[in-house]
Amino acid sequence: MFKWMVCACFSLLLTSMAAPGADKSDAKFALWPGSYRNAQVTLELKAKPAGGYESTILFRGEKFPLTASGGANQLNGAFQTGDGSFDFTLARDEDSVNLATGGKTYQLKRQGVNPLGGKASAVNPLAAAASSPAREASGGTSGGAPKGYSVAVTTGIGKKLLAHKGEAKSVPAALGSTLQDLSRWFDEKPVAKGAFADAKEQRRGGAPFTATLKGQPVKGLISCVTGDQGADITVTYCRADAPASEWAKLSGDTNAPAGAAVAGIQMHEYAFPDGTGSIQLPEGWKTSAQTTIHGARVEGPAEQTVSLGVNFTVSTPDSFIVKNQIQMAAQARQMGFPPPKPIEMLVAPYTEPVTALKNLIPKLSQLSQRHGGPGITLDKILETPKPTQAVFSNGRAAAIYFAFTKTTGGTPAPYRARGQYESWMIGEGAWYLYVSEAAAPDATFDKDWPVMLAIATSLKTDPQAVQRATGRAIDAQNQNFRAMQKAHATQVAAFDDYFKSMQRNSVIRERSAIDFDEVIRGVRTVEDTQTGHRTSVDLGNVDQIVDKLNEHDPGRYVQIPLRDEMAPLPPPSNP
Repeated sequence: MFKWMVCACFSLLLTSMAAPGADKSDAKFALWPGSYRNAQVTLELKAKPAGGYESTILFRGEKFPLTASGGANQLNGAFQTGDGSFDFTLARDEDSVNLATGGKTYQLKRQGVNPLGGKASAVNPLAAAASSPAREASGGTSGGAPKGYSVAVTTGIGKKLLAHKGEAKSVPAALGSTLQDLSRWFDEKPVAKGAFADAKEQRRGGAPFTATLKGQPVKGLISCVTGDQGADITVTYCRADAPASEWAKLSGDTNAPAGAAVAGIQMHEYAFPDGTGSIQLPEGWKTSAQTTIHGARVEGPAEQTVSLGVNFTVSTPDSFIVKNQIQMAAQARQMGFPPPKPIEMLVAPYTEPVTALKNLIPKLSQLSQRHGGPGITLDKILETPKPTQAVFSNGRAAAIYFAFTKTTGGTPAPYRARGQYESWMIGEGAWYLYVSEAAAPDATFDKDWPVMLAIATSLKTDPQAVQRATGRAIDAQNQNFRAMQKAHATQVAAFDDYFKSMQRNSVIRERSAIDFDEVIRGVRTVEDTQTGHRTSVDLGNVDQIVDKLNEHDPGRYVQIPLRDEMAPLPPPSNP
């Protein structure tokens, strides 16, 4: 059921978008290590020095060793039992994770202590609002700042904090360390909503987050600049319902750092009508998507778009449907008839994603213009495409950043897009291109990127609802496929009947001309059916001569009109 996989793996695809060009050690700030459990399963995770994760799954009194690897939002791994190795995926869902294996999903709650990591107990969330000597010493929730941070700006409902981390040499390391610090400052661990790196200067980056402070929900942004001497950190946070004017105060009456708009912008939840999930949308952004199963497309107020899990079906040039369409058109031209209306489809050879994108953009542009949309031209791949983990077992995936031109009403406009693209075969003669991307006008792309990323990472799915809706979708898809097959067969049969009818009419016209030619000649052939001997007889007397011959041997002699000799009628079509 690959449709379910499309939805379940949205977060994996967006990981490659979360920190374009950044260090691949996303896990350092994803805070995966720890203990997760429900009534049936206990999962322990600890980081391996060489990268990735290891530990155990405890199920019904038995412990199974595991290994895993992945990004900030999803891990893929395997656990060992006495019967062999079994694959699993682990997807983040706020303070819980979803463990999926063998067609079943377990929701596990993160526990306050990581027994494998040997770390101190986390703050009890029920007592987080109360002060304690340790929290007062570091500023606590009653004022000041976390240990190692200074207050640059403060308002009644927010603060701007500064710090320097000499040991942090990369954006992911700086963000991870800061999130650890903030987990001891807020009521509970902040939830990072995605990380990003500056598109032009990779040593700059940030991560928007949500948290609670004294029971009040807050939004914030961590931004950092790294160098040889470490990282300079800025943490800006404010009450979740704060107006834009508060963010202006916290930024020191200057432009807020990249991504601050994400932390301060008001977003509303859009629930997909079929119940398969939801997504957060800022004011002015909209979507008409009815489900997460077929992917979702979100449109911004200034020509921005966020496409999540959208796929295109492509037929190969040697597929049956393409060959059959070419054959019917050739037959029609041979007879001088107009060809049947072609089936609207994408046709291209199966290739890896970069070549697939280059091949399909001109065809997508033609389809767009045919339906009154803009023309699209690929201008340039802006960075060397990076191979990424494929969602499907036989897929090939890559993170691609490119420039393109959109032409509307004869007016060209430059755009940029960044995302993950995957191609994979779905059967003989057909393949899919799977797309999760963010695109915006070139002039605003850098400013729009954090907002588009926040939208993308806010997507949530309900696995049970997805599974139910997927069953209905597969039934509908099979029904549509059967209807398409029937329509195609009807079209072929109708064209065949039309072809035969025109062929028969042509022969009838030819036979009429031959009848006239026979009158001019004045003779007709008579055949002795027993010997096969034929002779020419005067056309005016042929009836009397044949009748006279058949008086002695009835039915032996027959007339053969010239039209039957030169243009016999084709046999009738089978009913």
